[in-house]
Amino acid sequence: LISNIFMTTGPWTAGVKAIRRSLDEGISPPEQRWDLLRDLFLLLQRASRFEEADICVKQAQEISHQLDDPQKMYSALSQKARLLIGQGLLKQGHACFLEAVDIAQAANLHERFWVALSNAAFIAIEIGLLEEGLRHLQQPIPDQETGNMRIQGAIFCHYGRYNYALGRLTKARTFYEKSLENAHTYGDNLMEAVVLGRLGELELDQGNLKRARVKLESSIDMIMGSIPSHARRVQGTLALVHAKAGDLAQAQKILDSALSSPGGFLWPTDRVMLYLRDAQVQHLCGD
Repeated sequence: LISNIFMTTGPWTAGVKAIRRSLDEGISPPEQRWDLLRDLFLLLQRASRFEEADICVKQAQEISHQLDDPQKMYSALSQKARLLIGQGLLKQGHACFLEAVDIAQAANLHERFWVALSNAAFIAIEIGLLEEGLRHLQQPIPDQETGNMRIQGAIFCHYGRYNYALGRLTKARTFYEKSLENAHTYGDNLMEAVVLGRLGELELDQGNLKRARVKLESSIDMIMGSIPSHARRVQGTLALVHAKAGDLAQAQKILDSALSSPGGFLWPTDRVMLYLRDAQVQHLCGD
C-alpha cells in the first residue's frame, strides 16, 4: 500500500498530494482509482481529517457498485465503519459493520464475514450492547482454515472483554489466555499484543502490579508501530501501575508521552480510557 510507505517514512502530507495528483489526472482504470482512494482514506483517517476521508469513502463506494465487486463493497463499508467510529459515532459504525457482514455472507466471502462480525461484536461490547455482542460471538466458526482459526482468537478475546464488562474476571482471564494461546499458535503478533494489554488491565484490577507491568510493557513493545491508538491506551494503564507502585515520576512521564503522542487517529474508547487513567494518576499524585 502507498499509504504504508508514507505512514512509516513520512511525511503523510506528501502521500496525500501524490495520490490526489494521480486521481486528478483521471486516467487510471476504476480498479486502480479504488486502490488509490483506499490509500488516501487511510492517510486522511490517520491524520483525523474525517471530512476529507468521508469523501474518499463515498467515491470508493460508488466505484465498488459500478464494478459490482462485493470485495470492494465490503472494504468500503469497513472503511466507513472505522471512519464513523473514529468520530465517536459507534452505533453507526456498528451498523456499517453489520452491512459488511451481509455483503460478505451473500458473496461467500467467508473470512471477511467473520472479520466483520468480530468487529461488530467488538463495538457492541464497547458501547454496552453486551447481549447483542454475545449473539454475534455465538455463531459457529468453521475451523478448517488458518484464517478462520485466527479469527477464533479474536472471538476468544471478545468473549474475554464481554465477561470483563460483567465483572466475571476469572472467566475473562480464561478467554484471554485462550486467545493468547491461539495467537502464539498462528503467529498473530498483533492479537498477542492486544490480549497482553487486556490481561494487563485485568492484573491491575486484581492488584497484581508486577504481572500487570510485565504484560503491559510487552504489549506496548509489540504494538506501538502498528496500532498506536491501542498502544496509548496501554501506556495509560501502565502509568497507573507505576503510580500505584509509588513511582509517581515515572507514571507522569509515561502518561505525558501517551497524551502528547502524535498520530492523530485515536479510537473513542481508547481516548476515554486514556483520560480515565490520567485522572486516576493525578488523583494518586494529589492533584
